[in-house]
Amino acid sequence: LCGARTGIGRETLAAWLLTPASPAMATSRQQAIAELAGRVGLRERLAVIAESLRGRLHPRELANWAQSEPVVTQAWARWAAPLAVGLTIGSLAGWITGITPRALFLTAVLIQGVLAATLRRQVQEIVTQVEKASQELDVLSGVLALIVAEKFESPLLAETMIRLESDGAPPSSQIAALNRLTVLLDSRRNQFFAPIGALLMWTTQVTLAIEAWRVRHGASVDRWLSAVGDFEALSSFAGYCFERPEDVFPRIGEGGPEFTARGIGHPLLPAEQCVRNDVDLGGDTRLLVVSGSNMSGKSTLMRTIGINAVLAQAGAPVRARTMQLSSLTVGGSIRLEDSLRKGMSGFYAEIH
Repeated sequence: LCGARTGIGRETLAAWLLTPASPAMATSRQQAIAELAGRVGLRERLAVIAESLRGRLHPRELANWAQSEPVVTQAWARWAAPLAVGLTIGSLAGWITGITPRALFLTAVLIQGVLAATLRRQVQEIVTQVEKASQELDVLSGVLALIVAEKFESPLLAETMIRLESDGAPPSSQIAALNRLTVLLDSRRNQFFAPIGALLMWTTQVTLAIEAWRVRHGASVDRWLSAVGDFEALSSFAGYCFERPEDVFPRIGEGGPEFTARGIGHPLLPAEQCVRNDVDLGGDTRLLVVSGSNMSGKSTLMRTIGINAVLAQAGAPVRARTMQLSSLTVGGSIRLEDSLRKGMSGFYAEIH
């Protein structure tokens, strides 16, 4: 079922399966899934772009970092660092050309060193945070760019696009800008660049730029990630819908309790092996007793009802000719134990 490539997409899909949506939300997801089902090219491009991201992007760390309080609170730090570097480079050029004395250059270096030492703890804290949160930002930027380039008609997809709106450049460009800064930050590890980097206060200046990015755009990151997660979850259901054209979208009502299905089958069984059944629960029929010999399909029927109920309330198609249900709670019993002390037989434990 899962076609999501990002961690936030997998988390969103799992949450939708675990938590039944309201009838209105399930219907909105159905409309979005139906619109995406025919966009095979879009889903394929999404899969190709995000393939290298699988298991690497940590959305919670990225969102938490983006929304955390700024580490550098001194307003003067953002202009003092480039000013000190400018003074150092200028005095070095003046010393080389004989315009200014060497003492001016040494004084500039001393000022730069004091400034770097003053900000060292904060700079190191920023470096540690961003290195944990910023893996594979280039791929996330590509996913965002692909989504933003599309136009959708269904209300849920349109609302998803609204969440990706931003002041100025689109979120894909904003994430790409952050990615460029993290690449520049990694340059400090190059031993040939290290002397030049020290002269330019490279680590300090780049981390201050990253901090400024977080102040400007950090509040929007969680919204962008949420939109990506929703889109990938919907895209997963759309792929499932496209590959199973005989499956239908159920009708979910506000009343109930009700579960009515015609020709319901288990989604994992091949069509030629799937035995379909009619199920009617609701009204005066509140309980079905399923009996039969071993290996006759009793457990499969129960799983069929449960799995299709989960799919239906997540907004996905179901394996049935028709299906109608109300909002329901799906329950399962695993490794039941009877209890002599509690007077609980195996049968009563199952019912409980």
